[in-house]
This record gives sequence, structure tokens and C-alpha cells, in this order.
Amino acid sequence: METFSKNQLIAGLILLVLVFFFLGLGGYDLTAPDEPHFALVAKEMLTDNHWVLPHRNQTPYPDKPPFFFWTIALFSALAGGTVNAWTARLSTAIAASLILWIIWQWSRAGDPDKPENSLGPLFTVLILMSCFKFFFQARIAQIDMVLCLFTTAALTAGYDAMTGKSYSPFRLGLFMGLGILTKGPVGLLIPAGAMAVFALMSGRSAWKNYPFKALAWTFVPVAAWLILLILDVALNNQWDYLNNLLFKQTVVRFFNPWHHHQPVYYFFVSILYDFLPWTPFFLLALPWTRPSREALDQRQIFSWAVILFTLVFFTLSKGKRSIYILPVFPFAAYVTAAKLQWLAGKSKLARTELAAGLIAGLLTLILGLGCLVVLGGWVALPLGWVEAPLPKGWIGAAGFMLTAVSVYILTSILKNRIKPMVAGIVAAMLVVNLLFFLVILPWLEPFRSARGFTEAMNQVITKSYERSSEKPVVGMVDYRSAYRLYGLFTLIEVANEFGFPNSSLPKIDNFFAAHPDGWLIVRQDDWESFLKDHAFKAKIHLRQKVGSGDLFLLITKDK
Repeated sequence: METFSKNQLIAGLILLVLVFFFLGLGGYDLTAPDEPHFALVAKEMLTDNHWVLPHRNQTPYPDKPPFFFWTIALFSALAGGTVNAWTARLSTAIAASLILWIIWQWSRAGDPDKPENSLGPLFTVLILMSCFKFFFQARIAQIDMVLCLFTTAALTAGYDAMTGKSYSPFRLGLFMGLGILTKGPVGLLIPAGAMAVFALMSGRSAWKNYPFKALAWTFVPVAAWLILLILDVALNNQWDYLNNLLFKQTVVRFFNPWHHHQPVYYFFVSILYDFLPWTPFFLLALPWTRPSREALDQRQIFSWAVILFTLVFFTLSKGKRSIYILPVFPFAAYVTAAKLQWLAGKSKLARTELAAGLIAGLLTLILGLGCLVVLGGWVALPLGWVEAPLPKGWIGAAGFMLTAVSVYILTSILKNRIKPMVAGIVAAMLVVNLLFFLVILPWLEPFRSARGFTEAMNQVITKSYERSSEKPVVGMVDYRSAYRLYGLFTLIEVANEFGFPNSSLPKIDNFFAAHPDGWLIVRQDDWESFLKDHAFKAKIHLRQKVGSGDLFLLITKDK
């Protein structure tokens, strides 16, 4: 790796980024629930100009601030005004790429006087782009990768501030402010809290450099949006939505979440499988002993401060999702790379260090053998709802490549060759990435996506609409944004009386009482449960499988 010039390394990394994050990015439909949900908000920004207070299905959407939706709307406008899978995911892929650039530059600034340190930044970037959670989130239209961009930018700038280096309070504050506009106060709390933990670890003198001035600049972009938001809310008398956005979705949701409940240890376990295949080396990097803690440099101490604060902060809330701790991953990659760089300089590996490499190689071997088992048909996958033939050829090819790469990884670690081992692990994850996003997801798309049903529904209702002077009214039991995103008509949310009752929504009979000529989307199982308790004659216009075998119906009241 040292024989490559800086330009060659950058060119190679750019090529890897394009393959890991962008190749086939729009090759499969948006995946429920989050992707269609967020894409619909951006679509209504473009169609109805709801730029300040986001809307979803013609209703104010106070759950999230608008920045992420602005990015989707912008890319969609540049691409012709249509929100699709490519434009919805582009901002997260770009955000992931920028994170790699930021952490690369931050790593290179660690100790530029030592030539051998050129290996650390390269390892950092390779580890981050090829760990499972990071490359998966780079290809999905969710908010957290964009948030991770702003927290990473703020934290690396904050490190310069805390260590007495030159920094811009305005730029640091701007990054935290944009983080707030992306996902609320967490955009400020993660950088501010991590810097405070770093100060505690570094001694009292570190508090003198705490960037208090930057905190003031944080609220400049936030205040600009809030002023426009309050004007919008006042003009439309939507104060309840403002209260929901500013308090219920932030303070109330953190301390008393209404979903995603997980045990207190959840994040300390989830990071172990989300950081695969690099988890064994991350565990090696943990400063278990006093000598290992004393050997940490300032950047490593700062990285551990970020990791510790973020894990503990989100652990305090009952509501937990693994994507919440995505801001940890750039710094976890940094400390793991530092450990691998140190191992590369050793003449002989200890047993635990050897075991870490063997585990990574064995995981790759298991993946390869698993693909070969599928190719041979020795195990039947539980995907009976997918009617298309399994792409065994591609799965088998991936299996052979992963098996070969695993042998290379195992051989390299047994010979104490760290750099070839790292290259082998990255190659294995590249194969996994290509198999999953270019083969498996496009194969599953026609069966798990709501687009097929929705497009058929559009044709049925449009034909009827052409013969009627009234605008069609469409209701949906267990509303899902994908049916609105791909549909031509605004949906009325109808309560599911048999699954998850919601007293604030109209029931099926209430819907038809208010809209005798209305159309209803409902699962067949829910409809059959409804008919057991109601004498109701209906006409079924469409019956089609969606998702994992659920039959969806489009019905009207039979006159």
C-alpha cells in the first residue's frame, strides 16, 4: 500500500466509494416504512410548496425538521421534478462520501511528521466504508446519515477547538445548527456532550478551550427557520403542530418514547454486529488496561469520548434504534484503524490479535459457504411469497469469491500480514455489498414494493373517475406512505379495528357512511374480520399480493 502515490490512493478510494455507495442506488424501490415516508414529505414540498412546515399526505408533519427533506426535494427538482428512489437516496450517499473525506483529513492531521501514519487514514476510510451499518445506511433514504455528516464535521472542528488549534466558531456552530435542522437537538447535544467528556478526560485545563462561542452561532440557522415556521403556523392556525414539533418530538419522545423500546444494554450489543466485520479489531482497540489508556494519543482519547458519550446518551432513553448511534462509527473506525496500524508494525501477533483476524476470516468463510449452500439448493429459504426464481447463479458466484477471499484473509493473518488481511476483508464486504444491492434487493422488489398494487389501483380509479363528475375519495386501513407516494390520490387514514386500533381515525363503516362512493384499500384478512361483525356488501376491484404475501384489496360499497 505504501508504494501507491497519494493521488493513486485517492483515485482508488473514489472508485470504491462509487461502487459501495452509488452503483445501483436507484435500482430498487423505496423500502417501507421510512423511505416512502420521507420521500412523500419531499414530494409535497415540490408539489404544494410546504417548505417551512413539512406535510405528509396533505397533513402537517411535525415529526422531523425539514433539512433532510429539503435535500431530497432539491435533488429531485434538479432531476426533473420527480421524487424517485435515486433522488431520495442521493443525499445519504453524498453525506456518507463527505464523512469519509472529513475523517480522512482528520486522520491525516494526526501526526503528519511520521510517514508510517499514512497507513492509519487509509485504514480508517476502508474500515468505515466497509462496515455493515455504514454502507447500508449510505444506500437508504433515512435521516441519520445526514445527521452523522454534521456531527462528524462538528466533532472534528470541535477537536481543533478543544486542543487549542485554530478553528472557526461560526463554522462549528453552523454544523451543529444544521444538525438541529436535520434531526432536532441531538445535532447539538452529541458534539457538545462529547467535547465535555473529552474535557473531563483531559483535565481542567481543557475546559479553557471549550468552544462556547460556537454554541451561539448554532442557533442562527435554527432561529431563521423558527421565525419562518412561526409565521407559517400563525397564518394557518396550526399551533398544535408547532407544539408537537418543538416538544413532543424532542423532550417527550426522548424521556417517554412511545415505540422502539429496547433493554438498557441494547446499543452496547448492536454496535458489535453493526460494526462487522471489524468488530474483533474494535474490541482489541478498547483500552482495557491502564498502560493501554496511557498510550492513547489525544485523537484516540477524543474518539473514545465521542463513543462513550453517544452510547450513554442514547441509552438513557427507552426508545432505541441502532441507527441512532451512527455518529459513533467514524470515530470507532479511527480507533480500530489505529490498532490495525500498530499491529502492522509488529513482528509477531499475540494470541488475541491472531484470534481477531481469524474470526474475521471465518466470518467471511461462513458467508461464502452459506451462498454455496443456497446455490446447491441444500437449504430452502423462507421466501415462499417470492414467485420469481432465485438468482442462484449470482449467489453462487458470490459464494465462490467469498470463499476464496476468506482463504486469503486467513492465510494473511497467519503470516502476520495485516495490510493484505485488511484488503481481503474490504474485498469480501464489497462482494456482499454488490450481491445485496445489485442482485437480492432488485430480485425482491416486485414482491415487497407497494408500487405494483398502487399503479394498478391508479388505473382502476382513473377509469371510474373519467365516467364520474365527482373527485374520487380513497381511504386506507393501516395507512402507509408508499401508497400515497406512488398513487395519484390523497388518502384518508382509516382505523384498523382488528390490529392496532386508533380511536382518532374513522372506522371502516364511518368512512363509507361519510363517503358512499369512496374507495378503500384494506388487507384481505382485516376485511374478512370486518365482515364477521358487519352486514356489508362490497365490490372488489383489485386483489393483489404486496410485501411478504399479504393480499391487499381495493373495494367500493356495492350499491
